[in-house]
Amino acid sequence: MKSVKRGARGDLVRKLQRRLIHHGYALKVDGDFGPTTERFVKRFQHDHGLKVDGKVGARSWRALDQKNESEPVAAPPRPPVGMGGHHVSESHLIRRLKEFGGFGYALEGAAYPYPLGGVPGLKLATKPGAAARVNNCCTFVEALLVKAWSDSADGFRWNKRRHGQFMIASTADYFSPITAVVEAGMGVEQEDPDMPPAPWTLVQGWRRKWGGGHTFLVLDIDGTRILTLESNSYYGLNGPGFRHVGGLDDFDGFRPSKWKSSRKLWDWKRFRKSYPHMRLARLKVRDIQWMAGQAAGDETAGTPRFVWSKNSKLFHLSTCSLAKRIASRNRATGTPSSKLRPHKCVKRG
Repeated sequence: MKSVKRGARGDLVRKLQRRLIHHGYALKVDGDFGPTTERFVKRFQHDHGLKVDGKVGARSWRALDQKNESEPVAAPPRPPVGMGGHHVSESHLIRRLKEFGGFGYALEGAAYPYPLGGVPGLKLATKPGAAARVNNCCTFVEALLVKAWSDSADGFRWNKRRHGQFMIASTADYFSPITAVVEAGMGVEQEDPDMPPAPWTLVQGWRRKWGGGHTFLVLDIDGTRILTLESNSYYGLNGPGFRHVGGLDDFDGFRPSKWKSSRKLWDWKRFRKSYPHMRLARLKVRDIQWMAGQAAGDETAGTPRFVWSKNSKLFHLSTCSLAKRIASRNRATGTPSSKLRPHKCVKRG
């Protein structure tokens, strides 16, 4: 088989992309060996003990063709190789995002939108007046993942010990959220944190030993830019949302279709520099289509419904006419666009 590398185009690249999909790597078949295809090639090489250079030579082709030769090449994405245990469909995770509507960020006093089986005594924000609708990075990720696995993975169990691990309750393990998901069969630890992660990877990072910790999810990658899902009070967030893109409540269907146009998104090198102490776990998520399905004609879905006012308060908009009225008022008061700043966040994740 002819070798291919970044910059190649045509049928051979399409075959490569289909083989990667066949092995559980979520990418589209377009015949273009660009940065995304190269990233998944490196991921495949890393996962299979091959030389990680992004070039598909004889050994990489043999590994790509090695398993399940009888299965059609264009088969739907399957769980990645070597990932036994509890798998969930991405749709179960996306379905739960609506439960976090209206949540803000608070390091203390965090609440959950629903109970978690096996963990008694959680503070619940299930109805007005029950508890403040706030969470933090740990409680948001735990609630999202555990509920999705509990509802869809047969035999999955969560308990008070696992909850304590997610809260990093012991100084014996500062990466205990990663330990928890691996031990519970929800993910597989990524050995090399310098390798850009796959979609739906859990990250536990620390800015220093052991302070400035943050727990978040890598949701998607566009070339080198990373889309994260997290609860934060910085980077344009006040609660659950997408770093430098917007909060969950800012988008129809909680889906930020125009995130690729944001110039503020970080690449993985910046994440590694900001969180030099880091461990990752690739979650066992199948049928990854939520972000991958955003074609050029889908740019209207998930359009942000907000503008910044002169006094830096965030206005959530339900109609275009309201947006126009607020924009007109800003122009009438002579507010330059450079001074329309978002709300300052209290803490930095």
